[in-house]
Amino acid sequence: MTQKHLPISLFSTCFLLVIWLASNPLLAQQTISQSSIVLSGGNLDQAIQKQGRRGYHSGSANERFTIQLMSGTRKEASALYQQLLSELNPSTELLMHFDEPHFKVYVSCHSLRLAAEYQLAHWRLTYPQAFVVEAPPLPFHTRGRN
Repeated sequence: MTQKHLPISLFSTCFLLVIWLASNPLLAQQTISQSSIVLSGGNLDQAIQKQGRRGYHSGSANERFTIQLMSGTRKEASALYQQLLSELNPSTELLMHFDEPHFKVYVSCHSLRLAAEYQLAHWRLTYPQAFVVEAPPLPFHTRGRN
């Protein structure tokens, strides 16, 4: 009796290679370390803090996101800005900016849109019209820094 060998397709070869790589812990670790990492929970908080330490949200060319609390007249914006200055923690980033035709008040600046969206829930309790926008290319001011 002769034994018949079936030709192995390219798909089968690739599938077997993937299974072999996944079963080999050393190769799997190298493959994972070279790919993107998905973060959640405490790891996400650590990543956000690490980016903040690198200065990603302090006027660099990278994309930044902020929460716009209101848009209105100079008088309305100044009143809200002064109120927030007196109520908020000195390290909270705050900005009042004229963007024709209105003055706008922004609070906190983030390098990740996800972080801004997370904080938006807190601000919407007091300011239901608040929303996340790309931050203007200006430095945000804090009373805690000189």
